[in-house]
Amino acid sequence: MQRKRQMEGVLVDRRSFEDRKRDLETWLDRTEAKVERMPPVGQTLDVLEIQVKEQKVLQNELHQWKPALESLSRLVDKLTNDISQDEMSRLRDMTSLIYQRYAEISSRIQARSKALQRALNSLQQLDKALDRFLAWLSEAESTFEILESESEKYGPREEMQRVKGWPEHIRELQREIDSQRDLHLTLNERSGQLLQSLESQDDALLLRRKLEEMNQRWNVLRLKTASLRNRLESSAEQWNQLLLSLRELTEWVIKKETELAAQPALGGDVTSILKQQDEHRAFRRQLDDKRPVIENSLLTGRQYVAKEPPLSDTSDSEAKDYETESRGYRSAEEQAREITRSIRRELKKLSDKWNALLAHSEQRHKWMDDVLTKMQILQRTMEEMNSRLQAAEATRARWPPISEFVLDQIQGHLDEIRDFKERVTPLQRYLEDVNEAAGRITGCNVLLSHANLNRLEELNTRWRLLLLAIEDRRKQLESALTDQSTTQQFLNAPVEEPWERAVSGNKVPYYINFSLSSSHLSETTHWDHPKMVELMESLAEYNNVRYSAYRTAMKLRTVQKQLCLDLLNLNNLINAFDQHGLRAQNDKLISITEMITCLTTMYEGMSSEPASLVNKPLSIDLCLNWLLNLFDTSTRTGFIRILSFKVGIVLLCQGALEDTFRYLFRLIADVNGLADERKLGLLLHDCVQIPRLLGEVAAFGGSNIEPSVRSCFEKGGNNKEIQVTHFISWLQHEPQSLVWLPVLHRLIAAENAKHQAKCNICKQYPIIGFRYRCLKCFNFDLCQNCFFSGRKAKNHKLSHPMQEYCVTTTSGEDVRDFTRIVRNKFKSKQHFKKHHRMGYLPVQTVLEGDDLESPAPSPQQSVSSKEMHSRLELYANRLAEVELRTQSNSTPDSSEDEHQLIAQYCQTLSGESVLCVPRSPAQIMAAIDADHQEELKTMIHELEEENSPYSKVYETSSVEISMLSTRFSKLNRLNKNCHLQ
Repeated sequence: MQRKRQMEGVLVDRRSFEDRKRDLETWLDRTEAKVERMPPVGQTLDVLEIQVKEQKVLQNELHQWKPALESLSRLVDKLTNDISQDEMSRLRDMTSLIYQRYAEISSRIQARSKALQRALNSLQQLDKALDRFLAWLSEAESTFEILESESEKYGPREEMQRVKGWPEHIRELQREIDSQRDLHLTLNERSGQLLQSLESQDDALLLRRKLEEMNQRWNVLRLKTASLRNRLESSAEQWNQLLLSLRELTEWVIKKETELAAQPALGGDVTSILKQQDEHRAFRRQLDDKRPVIENSLLTGRQYVAKEPPLSDTSDSEAKDYETESRGYRSAEEQAREITRSIRRELKKLSDKWNALLAHSEQRHKWMDDVLTKMQILQRTMEEMNSRLQAAEATRARWPPISEFVLDQIQGHLDEIRDFKERVTPLQRYLEDVNEAAGRITGCNVLLSHANLNRLEELNTRWRLLLLAIEDRRKQLESALTDQSTTQQFLNAPVEEPWERAVSGNKVPYYINFSLSSSHLSETTHWDHPKMVELMESLAEYNNVRYSAYRTAMKLRTVQKQLCLDLLNLNNLINAFDQHGLRAQNDKLISITEMITCLTTMYEGMSSEPASLVNKPLSIDLCLNWLLNLFDTSTRTGFIRILSFKVGIVLLCQGALEDTFRYLFRLIADVNGLADERKLGLLLHDCVQIPRLLGEVAAFGGSNIEPSVRSCFEKGGNNKEIQVTHFISWLQHEPQSLVWLPVLHRLIAAENAKHQAKCNICKQYPIIGFRYRCLKCFNFDLCQNCFFSGRKAKNHKLSHPMQEYCVTTTSGEDVRDFTRIVRNKFKSKQHFKKHHRMGYLPVQTVLEGDDLESPAPSPQQSVSSKEMHSRLELYANRLAEVELRTQSNSTPDSSEDEHQLIAQYCQTLSGESVLCVPRSPAQIMAAIDADHQEELKTMIHELEEENSPYSKVYETSSVEISMLSTRFSKLNRLNKNCHLQ
């Protein structure tokens, strides 16, 4: 009951976790969307105040949800000890993701709050600075009016220095004006930037009027102050200095006009234009700094000229005559007239040059502003076009390869391609807008930069490529829709560089390895997939397992996982076979294309959870490679028997062992549910191809399946035909030729088993996988690694009987094993040698050499054994060639038996005439062994010579055995008494 309450509490906490997580994720999604939709920081005070209020609401909501986030974390900590490690890791990952999203939203809200505060402070400071400057301007204007009203009492040519205190007041006002010049420039720049960002036309109009009024009052004050100062400080010699000043100013204006004309053409991007704007703004500041001096000089000169009498029409000619005829003494009146004439001439020249310079500078300024606006529009449209193209290209990049589609999916994807084309069609208009914006800029005599030209060309090219990709995709889909079953293209994707997958004329795949040497590109071809080569090489790590059945099972388990056959359910496989019309067609041949189609259906029908993680094209290709290596080895005809195709997959699929046995028998049984020797021999021949490919066939009776067939029929009462019960009963005894199959199922069952016991050698606790308990030593357990590698302990011997467990033991099994240990304690070594038990049903076999290991044979492997396997394989391949040429769909009952063909090839290769037709695999092997009889006789002779020294040892040991027999009988009686007690 306590465990039940604990589990109910865990369930309640888990539901509470899911509810809170769902609420938090909903709030996070809503808040993230709200943050994404927030407008840019405003530029006016009313907009900023509204945004600050909205920001405070968002911050309050953020703080309100923080306790919910903390409670979610506490729930995760609470569940730590009640759920599995994987589940706990998943919950922590989800909580960490929610924390991360919360932190990101919080940082973005804080950053926006700071930006709003900065904008609000900056705007308020600008308003205060404008008000302070206008107040100072009013005070300065009042001071100037007082000084100007007093200065009207004096004439322009009188010396005002005698007026006590007035020049000092004028200079002080001038210094005050100069000190405010930088503030005036800063206010102009800040206000100009604010004008460009304002969206409200009314606010922009008010600010513009305020700026114009300020600038007008500032310029008037500067001009009048300078004029008043010059007028008060002038003297009788002022006009000569005025003339020299006018000439210097004219030269300065001409110099600036030259600099303005020498400025480079506008750049072709926003950065260049902004930089040139800054340079031109600095140039205009130089003009503004010089403006009061120039305008004051012009005003002073005009005042002087206005008081002088106008010159006659001949004044210029008189001046020239005067200059040419008389350069000597001139009177004061002539000098005054000459100065007046020169001042008038310099005034006109300076005024014209100055006005032209100002007009030119203003024209360039407006031109820059216009081009900058158009360039920003171009930049914005290119960014928008780029983002839309990226979205479309991302959609295109997510298109799965056409090779992954089955026929039913192609039409749906074709409709999606057409819809996608309709959705991206408006991009053509956006691209035209981009090109028109670029054309407007070039129309202003501005060349675009290389970056903008390249980007513009890139956008046009990407658009064209997108249209071409859509059109090509549509054509490929339409082509695949018309003929999808004839292609293996989708199997090319899993092959990694430098390998490529190719298909021969008979549809058999092969693989090309392109290797680049120092001088040329070379290529080599292989029948096996690169991953299959790696898989077969990796099986060598199991060669240190001492027992061949477990060694083979472990290799098969690795192959099964790599091919993902452990995810294929037996019932689904049967449905796939029936769907493709393979029922009752076991004696016919199946082509590569049909195998690929059937395998695709099998892997597409996977319903288990990790099925989405399976690389299905790679699994299909590897499974096809596996089947061809089993049943179409060297010649690669492109066809195998349907029976072989089914057997090669069913033996490694997911399913109960007895269900697998029943389905295998169903493949060879007739309509009455019976099978004869020939059909059983075909089935077993296909089954033993698996250990043959793994290099382990010699340990399971070799390639000769006649002893296995005979053993099975002996279990069935030596009848001509057997039923499924006879077949299953024989397999449950684990015959030697198929003992690796039940071992494989036990290995799978033991993978996740945890035994509450410690390995007495490596000290592993708990023991994971197989557990082996010694039935001779008390409390002695081994893990599967120590048992397979044959590791020894101090008192434990390898000859001791062992009990294997693939699942956790029960108390009854523990008591049973303890009883057996006690009994075995009273048994001698000779007893275990005499009553040795085999872990499988032995079958009579022929000598085929020692056990093999993969991928390379062991050092003691004999050459004759390898030749025997290769010759049998050659005969089987030639049989497949004959079946392919005849293309016969008849059953073996109506055509030549395949064993007759094998025997004929055996006799043909040995140079013998066909005198009789063999009817069984044993006769085939007899024909093969005819070439090796001499070698066998030699080996027997050598063994007899080696055993001759041991005969004497046997004779001397017979006396000892007779002496020990009495002792053995006493021990036996003692054992029986203990058993009865």
